[in-house]
Amino acid sequence: MPNPWTMKMEQFTAFSDMEKRRLDELIAAKRQEYAPKEDIIADGAHSGHCHVVLSGLACRYKMLPDGSRQIMAFLIPGDLCDAEIFILKKMDHGVAAITPTTTALIPAEAMKTLLRETSSLGEMAAGTFDSIFPGTTFTTSEGRAASRPGRNARRHHTPPR
Repeated sequence: MPNPWTMKMEQFTAFSDMEKRRLDELIAAKRQEYAPKEDIIADGAHSGHCHVVLSGLACRYKMLPDGSRQIMAFLIPGDLCDAEIFILKKMDHGVAAITPTTTALIPAEAMKTLLRETSSLGEMAAGTFDSIFPGTTFTTSEGRAASRPGRNARRHHTPPR
């Protein structure tokens, strides 16, 4: 099976055969499967691993005060779920599977080593982090869009300023 993480990153840079093997080794070492609606990383948690989506569909979400979930980004094969582990002590949002999803678990130390390298892997990751791993920097609007026309029209009213 082609490595979706490598395929995604090759949109931005070319890798040597050695670098491709390195990425293949990283995603082959440990994998985890998740059922729909299951948390990959819970809001407030810290993981010692980076999760790369290999198959399925996942999302970044924030729980709202009323208990509903605001989806902030969709994650597809090749996306890194939790690049924030290098910045945040704990996640300020959750990541959950939408469909049956498989992720590769890459130890944080292995990822840090990868980012320090002077090869195209390190340069690519350092130089294009936000464009390759969407949603690592994001904002949430104050309101929510209705999934169906008129669905939230009566429940959510924004008073004039």
